[in-house]
Amino acid sequence: MKFLYKILDEIHEKFIINLLLIIIFTGINYFILNIHEKQNLSLHDIVYFTIITHFTIGYGDISPKTLTGKTITCLHVILTWFINLVPIRN
Repeated sequence: MKFLYKILDEIHEKFIINLLLIIIFTGINYFILNIHEKQNLSLHDIVYFTIITHFTIGYGDISPKTLTGKTITCLHVILTWFINLVPIRN
């Protein structure tokens, strides 16, 4: 039974970390895509882009055009892989 609680604790920690990453990268992506690249996307589009990038690497319907935007998106994907593939140990 303790093993089950340990697994649930790890899932809870990863959920919180993923939620915080999505919130942080939504803000970063809003700045990059709307202000830096002037794509004039709605907040809904930015949240969609962030979540799709976070969980699937994206569909390509919304994408960064500049080197800065592409670099931030690559860092987002690598950070997401690292957080979700590396187990949390006590």
